[in-house]
Amino acid sequence: MTGGAVCATVLLLVFFRAGLLGLAVGARSLPPTLPRPITPDLSRWFAGYGLFCLAVVLAIAAYGFWAARGGAVFSGAADDD
Repeated sequence: MTGGAVCATVLLLVFFRAGLLGLAVGARSLPPTLPRPITPDLSRWFAGYGLFCLAVVLAIAAYGFWAARGGAVFSGAADDD
């Protein structure tokens, strides 16, 4: 019961904050990460699989951030040519 309430709350927050596109992107990036074992114990034999999957999702998010900013991530404003 509590897990369902947390999931519903997160979905509503994402929907109201990022809109339908953010919800769709989140729904698309979640299924590849669910079957992967993600563990904080890096000495486990399966830790690399989960870390690789997280690295791929974070790399795609970082590229999306970079592309949305027009390549000017750390400067004050993007170039409006």
